[in-house]
Formats: sequence, structure tokens, C-alpha cells
Amino acid sequence: MVQHTRGKYTAALRTRFAPTPSGFLHAGNAANALIIFGLAYKFGAKVLLRIDDLDSARVRPEYLDNIWQVLDWLGLKPDEGPATPSEMVQWSQHQRLVNYTLLLDQLVATGRVYACSCSRNQLLQAGNASRYPGNCRHKNVPLEQPGTSWRLNTEGLDPVTWTDAWQGPQIIDIAREQGDFIIRRKDGLPAYHIASLSDDTAFGINLAVRGLDLIGSTGAQLLLAKLAGLTVFQSAVFVHHPLLKGADGQKLSKSAGAAAIGRKAAQSSLMEQGPSPAEHYRSAAALMGAEPASLPEQAQLTDLLQVFQSHDLPHPHALPLSL
Repeated sequence: MVQHTRGKYTAALRTRFAPTPSGFLHAGNAANALIIFGLAYKFGAKVLLRIDDLDSARVRPEYLDNIWQVLDWLGLKPDEGPATPSEMVQWSQHQRLVNYTLLLDQLVATGRVYACSCSRNQLLQAGNASRYPGNCRHKNVPLEQPGTSWRLNTEGLDPVTWTDAWQGPQIIDIAREQGDFIIRRKDGLPAYHIASLSDDTAFGINLAVRGLDLIGSTGAQLLLAKLAGLTVFQSAVFVHHPLLKGADGQKLSKSAGAAAIGRKAAQSSLMEQGPSPAEHYRSAAALMGAEPASLPEQAQLTDLLQVFQSHDLPHPHALPLSL
């Protein structure tokens, strides 16, 4: 097993691999993990394994086990986080609910949080499934009212801007593109943006590596960080890498039935019957911009790490000057 080591860079960077145990990992998740570990190797960053298990209804033991199986199979070993499924007791997001509540309280104090009683069906029927138009913004529904979600009033807020180390300059007008997004669910649990932002802040994550499909989420979280005064997240390096796509040209996803890696006793097992680790290394190298022939057919993880060492990100000026 290869563990990344500090290279020529000196800044103290921390990144994370944050899978959700709502299904078995697929090739897209593997590519994301390999890019995270590859960049960590390049920049000498520490890698935290953070498992986003807040939605308990979707978590299953076999999904949790699969995360460690795949990481081990790919030769990846995080520096921090749970080392085995049994350690999830102390690493679970449910242990950090107080942090999420504090962040929600900070946002409530801005006067921009309101309760929303709209159902998903109501929004679908009104054609507002992707962008919430603020239906409940001025209804003054009590925040304590059961069965309501909390939304952030984005009206009048400036667009979010940053320079992404892979995608370049970004400008996201949250009010226009996303509207008033949910920060607390109807069941009282914090929404993804709150848990992710709070965790990244608590663990000191300053190198956030995500798939390109999450660039809108980064915009929303940067907006929340600004409102709450979370400077570490605002000054982080963001890297949104291209997505590994299926034969149909669409991104791979659990919900769309992407073939699982290591799904035992199943015809679709990629670990037992599908691509080898070498093929996953070659896919990650291709996303990094390497020529297919740059990695041997029986490539090892060390070969992939050398690709990361020799290839710059498309917009290296987004990295801190201390690197």
C-alpha cells in the first residue's frame, strides 16, 4: 500500500475524501478518490476520510464496509478519520450535530433565515424544482413550526467569486441560479451545505477537491461561510475536476445505477469482474491530462502519483504563493 508523502511543497494543506454511504462506490468515486490522493501527494497534504452519514435512513453496513474495501484495493490510506467501520461510532456526523446547530444559529442571527412549508410536489407542480423563487420568504412562518424547512434568503446578495485551480475564475449568482436554498430539512436535520461547511471548517480543510458537478454547492457554501465569518473555508484552495462519464456520456452516479466496485455476489462487481486498479489509475491520469500511453498497462499507484508530480493544474495561480 502506498501512502502519499510530502513533496516539494511546504504549505500545510489538509484535504478530504467524503463519500456518502448511500450505495456502493463506483468508478466515478474511485476517480475522485485517486485525484484527491494524487493532489495530496503532489502538495504534501494530509487526507481525512470523512464519511457523510447524516442521512441514517440511507446508510447500510455493506455500504460502509465497501468504502474501506475500495480504498484498500486502490492502495489508498487516509491520514486521519476512521480506520475501520467500527470506528464510525466516534467519527459519525451525528457526533457533530452541536456544531451544525451553532452554524445554523449564526445564520439565523443574520436575519436571512426563514421557515418554508412548501412541499416538493408543490414546487414541481409550479415548475420550481431547480430554483426556489421565495414563495414563503415573507409569510413569517415561525422557525419552530413543525414540518417546515429553513431556507436562506439570497435576495440582494452579491455573486460568489473565486479562482478554481482546475476550472479558473468562477462567478456564481446564487440568488439567480439557485434561489433560496435549504439549510435545515423538515425533519430538523441540517442540510448538506451546513454539515459539509461545518465539517470542513472544524477539520481545517483548506484544499477542497470535488467533482465538477459540485461547483454550485461550493458557491452556496462560500456564501454561507461569508455570512457566518468562516475565514478558513473562504480562503481554501478549490479544485473541481472533470467527471468520469459512462458510455452514454452522462456522469456516473449511484442513483442512476452505476456499476458498483466490490459489490459482493453481484454480476456488476467491478472489483471482481470489472476494471483492474491499473485501469482506474489510467482513467484518473487521463482526467489529469496525461496521455493514455503515459501509464503502462499494468500501472501501479506509484505510476499515477508520478503523473500528478509532473502535471500542473490548469490554473496553478489559484494556489497560495507559499506553495
